[in-house]
Amino acid sequence: MRQLLGIVVLAGLMSACGEASQPMQSEVDATARAFVGVNVVPMAEETVLSNYTVITAQGRIQAVGPRSGVQVPEGVPVVDGSGLYLAPGLADMHAHPMTQYDMDAYLVSGVTLIRAMWGEPAVLELRAKVKNGDIPGPRIHAGSRIVDGTPVIHYGTERVVAPEDAERVVAHYQDQGYDFIKVYSNLSLEAFDALSAAAKRHGIPLEGHIPDEVPTEHAFEHMRAAEHLTGIGKASLVDGAEHLPRWAPVFAAFATSLGTGEAKLDNHYDGTKLKQIAQAACEANFWSIPTLITIRGTGLSPEKVAFETQREAFQYTDYAVRTFWQLGGLFKQGWTEATYRGSDILLEHEMAQVKALHDAGAGLLLGTDSQNPWAFLVSGVVDELGLFVDAGLTPFQAIQTGTTAAAAYMGEEGTAGIVATGARSDLVLLRNNPLDDVNAYREIVGVMAGDQWLDRPALDGLLAGLFKRSQSNEAVFADAPEWELNSGEFAPISAEFVIKQGGEQIGKERIAMAWQGPAPVAAVGLVQEEGGYGQVRVDLRDDQPLKLTGSSVDLLSLGAQFSAMADGDSISLEAEIPGDDGMPRTVQIDAVRNPAEVLVGYFYFTGSNRYDVTIRDGENKTEAQVWMGGGFYNGWPVKVLVQPGTEDEIELARIL
Repeated sequence: MRQLLGIVVLAGLMSACGEASQPMQSEVDATARAFVGVNVVPMAEETVLSNYTVITAQGRIQAVGPRSGVQVPEGVPVVDGSGLYLAPGLADMHAHPMTQYDMDAYLVSGVTLIRAMWGEPAVLELRAKVKNGDIPGPRIHAGSRIVDGTPVIHYGTERVVAPEDAERVVAHYQDQGYDFIKVYSNLSLEAFDALSAAAKRHGIPLEGHIPDEVPTEHAFEHMRAAEHLTGIGKASLVDGAEHLPRWAPVFAAFATSLGTGEAKLDNHYDGTKLKQIAQAACEANFWSIPTLITIRGTGLSPEKVAFETQREAFQYTDYAVRTFWQLGGLFKQGWTEATYRGSDILLEHEMAQVKALHDAGAGLLLGTDSQNPWAFLVSGVVDELGLFVDAGLTPFQAIQTGTTAAAAYMGEEGTAGIVATGARSDLVLLRNNPLDDVNAYREIVGVMAGDQWLDRPALDGLLAGLFKRSQSNEAVFADAPEWELNSGEFAPISAEFVIKQGGEQIGKERIAMAWQGPAPVAAVGLVQEEGGYGQVRVDLRDDQPLKLTGSSVDLLSLGAQFSAMADGDSISLEAEIPGDDGMPRTVQIDAVRNPAEVLVGYFYFTGSNRYDVTIRDGENKTEAQVWMGGGFYNGWPVKVLVQPGTEDEIELARIL
């Protein structure tokens, strides 16, 4: 048997009888690597092959066999695998990569393939760099930007309302090189069907959320995959029961009733219907990516949150993201122990949905949706595997969702997600057997991503970079004092900015809303500025006139005005500013809203709309470009440029 090892020719690595023969010698391929004496976890079947040798080169496995039957060519670097386990790398099939730091975090987690669920030019650039070997990282399968209906849930989203919009959107993202169209929750049935027809014409699949107005089995016929179990719970409701997703305003009341025992899941969900919808998913060749850790993260109790903050993965989570997670818990103000208990009961049902899909033979994929709250970028895939095991899958079955199943989804069955001759050399070297415990993927000795090998010191170097980045963001505001609040006020930190002029940092500001009581019945804007962190307080109630103070709190005031605008809309309004004599005077504000875009910067990445703003104060005119975030950040500034394009240009760049 002859195997080509790059430009090293291995003549007769194993004879027909398994006897080793001498390889012909030539120049050694720089990408070649030999794992010797390793225990192979092939994943093509549930077994461990002890004391094997695996040789890789140029992104492929060139030889796999018993150590006694495979000879390593002279000059090929050897990795001693004695007592270790060589398994396929994992696929995170719901990922949000935007920066090299993200790619590093995936690699240290043993992730060698990601399905990017928010397509941007930055994602396509990362994909190309990995493919060309310019940077180490997992391969990227990239979806488009979110395509939604009305109202859009996140800024940076395409909107399809009329059927004629569908062709334009699908053609655009296919031309840009995206792999699928990501559809979202608020699409109408008419718009969804138009997108499906356009996608079929262009030969590109629809994936993402099953829209609320689209019947689940109808979605199975038109979509290839869906996230977060959208549609599964809705389709398995008891007749007449109301669908109450976790983000619904009435969810807390429902969870509380479950937690007190007043309501029973058996009276809300029909187990027979669940089996039927799981069978329908199987028959439609439909894939589900549950993202259980993200679902779980929405309902963690304060005690569980405290536990999560003590985990090692937390220190490698960027300061901006960590703070966002803590802010993400604000919607749980007023939750009781019964509410959290009810949320856990519902999580058990969502895990039962995963088991039903698996038992029916429906496609099931590993995915995290990091970095949503408490879905760690570092090791989040292992948390998800653990929840699959808790749901009733064996370790082997759970790992299949991130290896052989991912390969089948990618059309690479038999050539990826396994350890076998000819397969991709996307591999993870582990201390322990993952078929005994999926947590073995936490103790990684090294990662082979294609033809790039990262040993433990290299992985530790990537972790150090993640930690340093988080520390540098946190250090900007390390000396910021606590907010000075009136009795009964509550003020979460909601944004922090560095202020730059000419590329140099000249200041920093923290901005927040203070609320009186559990609800924002009396909103007050607060800003703490560098240089003593003096505070500015402005009442932002709707019944008060718009006031500008010259601080970032003005952006909160304007954000409330801007949030009702649509793309292309303009607005003119008056505001009061303090005069030199202490008396207020009136200025004129004009603003135009531009189409949504996505910014990559201090604050990870976020969808946003740019507003071109002009403030006229008599003969004086100030121009600014203000990017307002969407989703969780609706109405909050992400980035601001004052007097753009001039020597007086000042930039406020959001950290969180």
